[in-house]
Amino acid sequence: MKPTSSHLLTLLVGVACGTLAATLFQGSGSSTPPARKAASSRDSGNTAPALSATRLAQVEKAQEENARLRELLAEKDRLLDQAKETIRKLEECGPTATTGPEKAPQTDHPPTAKEVQAAIDGFAGKLQALWLGKGGEEELTRLRAVLKRGGEQLRAKLVTEFQSPKTELQRVVVLAHVLAQSGDPVAITALENTLRDPDAGDIRQRFAAHALAFSPAEGLEPLLTQVAHDAKDLGARANAAWGLVRRKVPESVALYGSITDRAFEQGDPAAIMYLQGFMLMGEQGHAAVKERLRTYQGLQAKVALITIARRTNNKSAIPELEQLAYDAGQPKSVQDAARGALEALKRNPRNPPSNPPPSDSGR
Repeated sequence: MKPTSSHLLTLLVGVACGTLAATLFQGSGSSTPPARKAASSRDSGNTAPALSATRLAQVEKAQEENARLRELLAEKDRLLDQAKETIRKLEECGPTATTGPEKAPQTDHPPTAKEVQAAIDGFAGKLQALWLGKGGEEELTRLRAVLKRGGEQLRAKLVTEFQSPKTELQRVVVLAHVLAQSGDPVAITALENTLRDPDAGDIRQRFAAHALAFSPAEGLEPLLTQVAHDAKDLGARANAAWGLVRRKVPESVALYGSITDRAFEQGDPAAIMYLQGFMLMGEQGHAAVKERLRTYQGLQAKVALITIARRTNNKSAIPELEQLAYDAGQPKSVQDAARGALEALKRNPRNPPSNPPPSDSGR
């Protein structure tokens, strides 16, 4: 039978102590007891010089045995140290095939800070894929498992970090989506309170609205509707309206379109990015794109709308595209883009959207 770590320590210590005892026994057996030596000297009539020589020899032998004893003690200490090191390594290796079945890793203890950060980083790297419905489910599942293990304490810590003015904006974006995807009512409430708080700031409200737009939580329609109509920040309004579109709330596409129009009227630099929302709507946004191909005047906006019509296979917009393609009054870039879209729509029966969704940083 293979010795356990405690047996191994006993074995190694036993070897050292047994060697020491044997040596001491042999050393004491090879010497004549002092009383007998004295009697022998008297019986033999040895002289003083002879007695002194005998004592000198005994002292030398005792010194040799003492040195040997010190060596054995040192050897014993070395063996003990080796035994302790062996036990430590065995304990680090854990159970093996000879000592029993391997235990499953512990998953019920709170996650470490390193585990939490790894789960958040993995989730953050898949945010766009999750928005597009093209992956990221594994990272999302891992994140939710870590949040569940962390319990209320971890979720409260993340809420505090999201709300802190000292947190970098890039981190705020990720934390908003972490809280929105957690499935935890407390986390969802924290985002809702951010939208209701007039002192939260436009940026945090914008990020909170974007996160809730993609959240699987139920019952968000009333709040999103209120934000889409009344929020001071157009970015927060656009994000909330997009959340209503995702939930297929009636008139939500028209509401999103009116917010986008307002952004262009005000010269909002993010307005061009709001158009990307129509890309994700697919057929749901065909009518809105068709209408804006007729009414939008800006070069960049027209080219963006043409690209959206092409990539969403918006055949209903063919008349508008033909008008742009052969209108001599249009810039050459607009005519070329419209002709390319017409060729693609007539050639391909289907041409699904491939552009990413509206970005947090631009909204």
